Amino acid sequence: MPNGGLRILPKTIRGQLVMGTVVLQLLLLSVFLALLVQARKRELLSEDRQRVAEQALLLAQASAHSIDTNDSAALDDVVAAVRASNAIRIAKVTDMDGLALSHSDHVLTGAYLRDPAEVAALSPPHILKLVHLRDGSQEAVAPVDVDGRTVALAWVTSDYGLLGRQVNAVVYTAILYAIFALLTNILLVVLLAWSITTPLRRLLLAMQQVVRDHGRSNRYPLPESDFNEVGQLTVGFNTMVRELGEQRAGLNETLALLDSMLANAPIGFAFFDRECRYARVNAMLAEMDGISIRQHIGCSVSELFPADLARQFEAPIQSVFRTGEAVHDLDLAGELPHAPGVRRSWLAGFYPVRTSDDEIRWVGAVVVETTQRRLADEALRRTEKLAATGRLAASIAHEINNPLESVINLLYLAHNHPSLNDEARAFTEAAQHEIGRVAEITQQTLRFYRQSTLPTQVDMVQLLDSVVALHQGRFHGAAVEVERRYRDHCNLFGFGGELRQVFANLISNALDAARQEGTPDAYADEVDPGIQNGAHHKILDASRPGDPVHAAGRRVILSIRESLCWKEGPTYGKPGVRVCVADNGSGMTEAVRARIFEAFFTTKEATGTGLGLWVSAGIVEKHKGIIAVRSRPHNGNGPVNGTVFMLFFPHNAVLAPETIQTV
Repeated sequence: MPNGGLRILPKTIRGQLVMGTVVLQLLLLSVFLALLVQARKRELLSEDRQRVAEQALLLAQASAHSIDTNDSAALDDVVAAVRASNAIRIAKVTDMDGLALSHSDHVLTGAYLRDPAEVAALSPPHILKLVHLRDGSQEAVAPVDVDGRTVALAWVTSDYGLLGRQVNAVVYTAILYAIFALLTNILLVVLLAWSITTPLRRLLLAMQQVVRDHGRSNRYPLPESDFNEVGQLTVGFNTMVRELGEQRAGLNETLALLDSMLANAPIGFAFFDRECRYARVNAMLAEMDGISIRQHIGCSVSELFPADLARQFEAPIQSVFRTGEAVHDLDLAGELPHAPGVRRSWLAGFYPVRTSDDEIRWVGAVVVETTQRRLADEALRRTEKLAATGRLAASIAHEINNPLESVINLLYLAHNHPSLNDEARAFTEAAQHEIGRVAEITQQTLRFYRQSTLPTQVDMVQLLDSVVALHQGRFHGAAVEVERRYRDHCNLFGFGGELRQVFANLISNALDAARQEGTPDAYADEVDPGIQNGAHHKILDASRPGDPVHAAGRRVILSIRESLCWKEGPTYGKPGVRVCVADNGSGMTEAVRARIFEAFFTTKEATGTGLGLWVSAGIVEKHKGIIAVRSRPHNGNGPVNGTVFMLFFPHNAVLAPETIQTV
């Protein structure tokens, strides 16, 4: 039935059987009653005709003597005797003209016949006739013969109401029988429907359970107690559930393997529909995009990514839908919404996913991020250039070292020659000083190239000064002042070459920052020794400027002293050496400070590799040290800006048991 229409049939089989039985029984009853009434009516009419005919003949015979003797009283008695029968409604005797000689209704005695059928029956021949009156009654008329001559007519009219009562009695009996038969049939149908619908309902509930819980219920197999078609259906259902369970178990195992592979694959997977909407995505791709899986599903590529990147994805997806051919090894590049300004790259492949009728239902995508690889390639190229430059510098320094010694000796001889006047001797002394600086630079260059692979006792003051000496030319050219705050000569057992690399990176970064636009003042105080919850490299908030150093110009401040580890508290912290490298440059924003220790992250696009601080953090961690950073960018709202790197190295950390490998 359409929605909103009148429902005629019940929903259940039991109701339909009961309703069908009732309707069928009512139809049968109607037909049966109609046939029965017609047959009984014909039978009663035949009996009624025979009865009135017999009564009419009897009345004619009985009234012949009374008419012959002209005894009206006797005639009335005869008529009254015939009328006394239950089946007779009217009895009368008329002359040949229709005048009532005697009538059972005495009022009509002496009256003429009026019914057209009766008037027509007066005509000869005068024999036994049946007359149908206008009210439906049957009337018989018989001649009254006296001495062989018809002298009168005897009329007997049947009681039509008796016929109706007899028919009604038959109908009533038939209805009672039909009611009992209907009730019996309904009871039989209900029992039969119960015997059919109960197992069918059990099968229906079981089927619904199979749909809901995929056949994992303990209700299976169903009891097979019926030995008819329902029992065979139950056997078939149990077989189907068992086979379905086996198929689902195998399918679930396959899907579990595929889902596990999809979810834990180290590459990104996604499936798109024809509108370039995400139909499914794995965790790796969601993490790669910086967008949750739930936010991906149902959204198009253009809704999640910038227009340039979205077009790069949409073009191959639409191409696969249009041509049905896969697209392999497609290089994509762009910026993601959660990381603006960071150029990222991907290697993607797109392939069609077809249904059983060979229609392309989805387009699958396999995405691998190549940003780190690209940065690593670029960094490797830069590193190779730097390594080649370092080897070349070491070779040049080695070659320069021998002639320098000769020049130094010659200047010494010239300085002490008696023929020199005071002015010339002053010139030779200045030349000796400058040549000594050149020799020191060559020695420092050779030290960087010839780093020791074993830990040694390192003089931190001497190490830091050697790094400053290497950058002395840059300091002088950039007009940056170096302030040393050395409390004493602090020694540390560690890898001197690696530590020199750490401070070379920090001092180089401080020099670059100091060369940028800044303010005359800088907060270059040491980080609070009471800082808790430290880490190997911790980014600190710049909410405590400390004691600013009021000095004009650009500055880099170096500090070395014995200290206790602030991470473990000022009382129980392990002893070690604390080194600070500070500058009054432009500072770093919070976003930059959060990423300075990431590999390949750099703000010096032209010259930086993004590996300096990352390598430095690894070296500090190797020495069981800690890095803390505080920075305030120059934003024009205050006079204080700059950056402080504070490093703590515990004594003899590289000799700790957990750092020694037994061979």
